[in-house]
Amino acid sequence: MNAGPTALNVQRGDGALLLTFTMPKRNSFGVGAQAADAQGTVVAWFRSAENSRPHGIRSSGYRLFCNRPAMANQQPTQIDTVTQGYLWATATRAPFTNNIQIYDAAGCAPAPPVRPVCVFTAPA
Repeated sequence: MNAGPTALNVQRGDGALLLTFTMPKRNSFGVGAQAADAQGTVVAWFRSAENSRPHGIRSSGYRLFCNRPAMANQQPTQIDTVTQGYLWATATRAPFTNNIQIYDAAGCAPAPPVRPVCVFTAPA
């Protein structure tokens, strides 16, 4: 089954909306997902580097971009033809395995835990 885009709402314990993740249909390689805050402002983008399903012999990766820098003096990256964002993390799968390595915005591994402020700041 290859249904259309899917939206997933993330809520606080009291039911208030924090984020909405919008994900493309299955096997939409080269098409990314995004996260929007409760006001509908897109604050994060998720992109694969592949345009087709990766095979065991090839590594594959996924990148997390946010709407603000992860480190001082970081320049924005062109995510697609109209969107710019700041790289926060990259996850890379080694060939012939399901082993994933996480790299931070500077390309260092292992990356420290991604701070949730990358995606949203929850009201107190």
